[in-house]
Amino acid sequence: MEGELAMRDSLAILKQALAMAEMRASGPLHGEKYKKIVAELRKHVEIVEKCPPDKRNAVAAALRILQPKYVGLPDAKEVDKAVTGYPSAKRDQIARLLLGEPPVKLAPGLTRAEAHEWLSKDPYQEPPTWLLRREFRRSGDHYPCGTGSRGYLTASGDSVAETVKHVAVARWLLKMLSRKPTRDALCRERVERGPHGEEIHGAYWARVDELRPADLRDSVDETFTRAAARMQKSMEKLLAKKSEPLAPAPAWWKPARCAKILLTGPELMVEGKQMQHCVAGYAGYVKKGESVIVRLEVPERKGRHAETVWHRSTVELDRRTGRVLQHQGPQNRPPHVINVKALEVLLRRWRGGR
Repeated sequence: MEGELAMRDSLAILKQALAMAEMRASGPLHGEKYKKIVAELRKHVEIVEKCPPDKRNAVAAALRILQPKYVGLPDAKEVDKAVTGYPSAKRDQIARLLLGEPPVKLAPGLTRAEAHEWLSKDPYQEPPTWLLRREFRRSGDHYPCGTGSRGYLTASGDSVAETVKHVAVARWLLKMLSRKPTRDALCRERVERGPHGEEIHGAYWARVDELRPADLRDSVDETFTRAAARMQKSMEKLLAKKSEPLAPAPAWWKPARCAKILLTGPELMVEGKQMQHCVAGYAGYVKKGESVIVRLEVPERKGRHAETVWHRSTVELDRRTGRVLQHQGPQNRPPHVINVKALEVLLRRWRGGR
């Protein structure tokens, strides 16, 4: 009987787990790993020792939820939800509350009143999603951007709210929607050039999942420009690490003085930086065998003693057929006429080689 009581005592079980971890930490295998576990378990023993006896099992269970790798502690079912005052809360939230964290710490960015309301009413939603949906319900503004240019309803507030990951972004979005000029900028349909030369129609409203707190500015355009630059930089860092070819050169490819095929991530990254366009984002299409990216650098001399001028452009071709999908100059401007003519000559040569 005494043995059973001892096993039910969460403090005793926790100390047993600590003793086992200390023994393993002194061994030759996984010693460093268990030293970290020992340090954490000692903190947990100290926490439970300070608890009233009738709360020890609940607190130990909370620790068990937060540290699932520790075996032997009471099951999470022992957590008494009534202790927290938030019976709808999820188990990991209850654990943190039992360990003394206030509701506002579970939802960074919400006020104390908002955090209490969120945890009381709908803790299964992420705080940014909950905040946006609450405001859309209160205002009755379920489709903030109405219909698009083609007459279809744009994405609903509820569906967009699911994509927002930060409370700061949610508040920024509500602020932008509250003023007509910024609301119009957020909802206006834009046309951008996408992969394979296709035109992509869409509004910033459908891209709020791209935003992070550091991107936010009073201008909608500046905010999304900053987000795009951040994502481009992140992608370039990733590409810089991949020096091996993404794909082999196609069978029809023949080298030329003014043309260089770009097969690696770093080559695409450099081309995008130098030309100030987004060709680095095409790495996936190159790897999948859909696209071939070629850099053109064509010289021009207008007179016998004139200085040579070099004209740069970037070409995307269909890997299978060699068809030109798009041809862009710096900053996605139209390529120089001399580059257009050079590409025509190269295409005849490449097609003749298939």
